[in-house]
Amino acid sequence: MSPNMKPEEINVITTPSTPSLNESVTNSAKVSIVINEKKAETWHPQTANYEDLPERTYHSVEDSPYPLPADIKEQDRLEAQHLVVIHRFGRLYHMPIQDVLTKIGSRIIDVGCGAGSWTRDMAKEYPFCEVHCVVSLAIFSDYDIAKTLFNNVEVHPNIYFQEGNVLEGLPFPDNFFDGVFQRTLVFAIPTDKWGSAVNELVRVTKHGFYVECVEPLAIPQQLGPLINITAVFKAITLRNLDINICKNGHIRGIMENAKLSIVNEVAITIPIGWDGKAGELCMISTKMIIESLKPFLMSAFEVNSEEFDELNRQAIEEYPVYKTFWRTVSVTGQKV
Repeated sequence: MSPNMKPEEINVITTPSTPSLNESVTNSAKVSIVINEKKAETWHPQTANYEDLPERTYHSVEDSPYPLPADIKEQDRLEAQHLVVIHRFGRLYHMPIQDVLTKIGSRIIDVGCGAGSWTRDMAKEYPFCEVHCVVSLAIFSDYDIAKTLFNNVEVHPNIYFQEGNVLEGLPFPDNFFDGVFQRTLVFAIPTDKWGSAVNELVRVTKHGFYVECVEPLAIPQQLGPLINITAVFKAITLRNLDINICKNGHIRGIMENAKLSIVNEVAITIPIGWDGKAGELCMISTKMIIESLKPFLMSAFEVNSEEFDELNRQAIEEYPVYKTFWRTVSVTGQKV
């Protein structure tokens, strides 16, 4: 792709057609994103002065490859990431279950819910649906689910939180959910565990219903010359993470091996710091994830804190010049 090429959405499979949500995908105190872009209010972090916060908090689980922190600043980053992804996709999900979710007794689950952004928006959109979410408290041990996970947001009565880890088995019976949603666990699931993780998603899905996996490439595309890509690839590989999970049909193949019939696959590119509102919001999110990964990346680049900060500052200036972008893929499969 040339530096001047504009990112575009690629519909790989178009049948059956995916559901259309209301134009206003989410309308919280923080943001109102309208798909036709006639109106877009800028999202702001809930904490204005991070310098007043203590040092970043990382988990201490020895066998987990997850390199990101678990604190209020990370919650802000996850919210920004959520907003830019749904803005770019134009919807909260692609599973063809919109009619089902309007019925009393329907159930969906957000596996690895992070800051709970998707869970919150789905619960608001579908008040008659049970919206379950699981997160590993061994990783997110500093989160107070009631106050921090859904901070400054009304906690809807149809949200059901439970501690859980897809790698250890989800705490639900077989054939329990109408929709199973998993997003951005590329930094959490080891390369050799993806097959068993997807099998677990399938286990809790009702026959005839759907699993959706949304995963990005672990590294932005079309980076400028300042970033040592080889060093980043090596560092990620050493943590046993799959940097190409959304590339060349990889996640699709894993889902097919889990006996899912693929019904929809959509790939998007998300510009970093260019191409309007999406690019602006993605720049905020990218700055935050780079800062979150600072200890990990300092080791990869073999630089100290000051050198890293300067390298990051220059790299940020390169993003618009080289039209740097993230690539994310959503793949939906039906349990048959």
